[in-house]
Amino acid sequence: MVSNGGVGSGAAFEVSLDGGKTWLTDDDGKVLTYSANAEDGKVTVGDLEIWFGTTSNAGSSPTSDLEVGDTFTLVPKKALYWYTSAGTPELISPQQYADGTDNARRLTGGTLCGELELADTYVGGYRDSLDSLTQSMIWEINRIYSQGTGSEANASCTGTYSVTDTTAALGDSASGLVFGSRLTSGASMFYLYDDSGTMVSSASITLDPTTDSLEDVVGKINSAFGGKLTASIVNGQISLNASSGYEFRFGDDTSGLFAALGVNTLLTGSSASDVAINSTATSDIGMVCIGHVGTNGLVASGDTTTASALAALETTTVSFTINGKTVANQTLSDYYDTLTGTVGSDTSSAKYQYTYQGTLASSLQSDKLSVSAVSLDEELTNLIMYQHAYQAAAKLISTADSMFQTVLAMKS
Repeated sequence: MVSNGGVGSGAAFEVSLDGGKTWLTDDDGKVLTYSANAEDGKVTVGDLEIWFGTTSNAGSSPTSDLEVGDTFTLVPKKALYWYTSAGTPELISPQQYADGTDNARRLTGGTLCGELELADTYVGGYRDSLDSLTQSMIWEINRIYSQGTGSEANASCTGTYSVTDTTAALGDSASGLVFGSRLTSGASMFYLYDDSGTMVSSASITLDPTTDSLEDVVGKINSAFGGKLTASIVNGQISLNASSGYEFRFGDDTSGLFAALGVNTLLTGSSASDVAINSTATSDIGMVCIGHVGTNGLVASGDTTTASALAALETTTVSFTINGKTVANQTLSDYYDTLTGTVGSDTSSAKYQYTYQGTLASSLQSDKLSVSAVSLDEELTNLIMYQHAYQAAAKLISTADSMFQTVLAMKS
């Protein structure tokens, strides 16, 4: 905790993924701070949803205020544990700090550690990188595409991204909006037409992601068009509907609102596992945004602005974010090449290390056996040598005995 207060009333916290050695930051390197809320205002941190409540009722607030310095450790249910003699479980799954060193209190070697590191650090890292690539690709494509228009206007449109709290600022993690952190202060253009295609009115909807919630956005749209174009919230998603005899189109958007809410977009999803083409574009070619709305609401159906901007993404530097890692700034293709190169390099290194360590182990085993092991050939040779030595000694004794007997017989 980094500020005193009650749940939902001032208490705030920071998050560390490596036991407090480093803290999550935004794209500018500033440490992220999250509000300590109850379940109705839970915040999203990576793949986690975090909120505060009592043990018996997760939706309620703790009976006492939180204070600076209070710490909470989130422990995974599925992990590797060591049970002490007292029967207390202790988490020992391998952990690597941000500087690359291992947590000495966890497993740091052996086959089991290697298998866990493969699954969590390597495969998990590749998955995170692929998700980051996909998320940046989705955002950049939708950011451009959503400002275009098709040969047909919209009678209705529903966003594909939802919020968990309709009253939270869209740029706040408490809103639950996947791309909320990418929003900037700006304006989004809406154009309203009658059935003949004549523009009736237009409106520029301003957005401040640090203060404006989804409810605020809906209110601004409803106020701008006097009921001819209405906005509502359905299951946490924005829904736009034109009154009978009217239709609407989307224009320039400097805030990223269209892309963040998933209205008039080409792609849906937010990771490599769920990215897909928006069904609106696949079901009706007239809704594919190949055109652009220009000055005074003029629809340029043959305009190449959107297509040219999408093509320019090939050489455009964009940002890629993974929790706990430094933000990368590359083109989409360069980032993908880096990812595939890393996988190839790690695979090659693993094969080399497997061969090297196997050879080293065999060499050490041979050296050990050369000192401590029993050679049957050598032992058989020694046995034969000792047998011949025994026979020679026996012959010598027998000869000496015979000589002594002869000498004694001569004396007598």
